[in-house]
Amino acid sequence: MLVYQFLSMNNELQTIRNIVSRNGKRGIHTIVDLEDSLEIPGAPEQTATSRVVAREKLKSLINMHEHHAIMGIRINHISGKDFELDIKCLQQLPIQLDNLVLPKVNSAAELQHYYDAVKNISYDELIVLLETVEGLQQLDEIMALAKSLGISKIHFGHWDYFLSNNSYPIPTQDCTIFWEVVAPLMHTLATAGFTYIHPPVNRLTDFQFLSAVINHIRLSGITNFGISTLTNGQSKHALTNTHTADPLTLVSAEPANKLSHALALIETFQSSQYSFCITDDQVFVAPHEYWAAKKYIAQCSNK
Repeated sequence: MLVYQFLSMNNELQTIRNIVSRNGKRGIHTIVDLEDSLEIPGAPEQTATSRVVAREKLKSLINMHEHHAIMGIRINHISGKDFELDIKCLQQLPIQLDNLVLPKVNSAAELQHYYDAVKNISYDELIVLLETVEGLQQLDEIMALAKSLGISKIHFGHWDYFLSNNSYPIPTQDCTIFWEVVAPLMHTLATAGFTYIHPPVNRLTDFQFLSAVINHIRLSGITNFGISTLTNGQSKHALTNTHTADPLTLVSAEPANKLSHALALIETFQSSQYSFCITDDQVFVAPHEYWAAKKYIAQCSNK
């Protein structure tokens, strides 16, 4: 099983260097993130500044690092200015990247745009990120082009997908609705010969839950897959654990009071003053959940 660990450039430079080096020795693919982990909800200027700083740190990281082949980069979406700045930055790097992760691929045309834009960047492989309802609706066309371009790995991004689907709350990986989307996607990709990459588990220290999720994928008949992680502990466990966990118990219940739940989530997220939040019980709260809560509250106000 392949393991891809997402790593924010908000970390200290030496910390990033150490994690990339250690992961490389273990066979874990590190994806240095220039996108979601640098987006501060409701603060576009601060977000833009954080990405400028990140690109400069990336250059410094390359200059001080000896093991480059296992480090990949998630760039920004082609629709924004940050994409152009990412491309310009990466073209200047004198290394062979492990991979380039292409976010929110919504159509074959967008994938072609990405492919053309990165032609002067040195990398081993491209990874397509499917993250929206539109992307899944265009899956056949995206797969056909990806195959013709030699792309073999497709990653599902559930936070963006369920945000685009106006879901609230965004389902976690023990929810029936999550697997109602993921299960057919996994089988479609497997049948077409692609390697499916599963999104991260939000319970950062619950390794039994992580094992149950991995088991659930295996029990569905998918053998050629990867999983993305958010911490060193998750990466090590995913790579080395025998995964003999109890079966994954799926639930369908929603919060008793969704409005109160949304208000509490926003308060929790805003208290972190960061691009994501980690609760006291080590649960990762993505910025997409914050935006989903805001959208739900607005919908309630308009009724």
